[in-house]
Amino acid sequence: MQAVQAQFEATTLAPSPSANGLSNGDHKPLIPILQSDPVKLFVGQIPRGYFEDELKPIFAEFGKISDLKVLKDRVTDHHKGCCFLTYEDKDSAESAIKALHDVRQLPGMARPMQVKPADNNETKPEERKLFIGMLSKTSTEKDVRDMLAKFGDVEECNVLRDEKGISKSCAFARMAS
Repeated sequence: MQAVQAQFEATTLAPSPSANGLSNGDHKPLIPILQSDPVKLFVGQIPRGYFEDELKPIFAEFGKISDLKVLKDRVTDHHKGCCFLTYEDKDSAESAIKALHDVRQLPGMARPMQVKPADNNETKPEERKLFIGMLSKTSTEKDVRDMLAKFGDVEECNVLRDEKGISKSCAFARMAS
């Protein structure tokens, strides 16, 4: 039990950036969990013609994948241009983030893939990541920030866009408070 606790503390409370160079500015690892725990990632900027069979080889080079689901609209069953995937361990997830996030652009897409942890077990209660839907196609990141400003500081805001750069009428925003 002490070995597990020591591994957990070394993983989550490291005073310097993680060994692989991934940190969030507070010198804490991006994925603060046990090495052996599964890690779920959100992946955006995926062509609508890519499904599980096309995506698995892209991510399998970083480690064993236990689950991969392309998100589809509940009504139309159309591909939403993103997916969730789960790696069996933290190292695989961090390797994929480092190699792919804002680096690799898939054919037909205007921007590189967005590869981020889907959930974070050490999120502070005052921090919130929000999904905002039903936006106008003309909404910009500034519009979303302005809309949310009355609720607190917006640390990060991303309007999801298709391969042509057109808004998908939704965004993710991370609030500081």
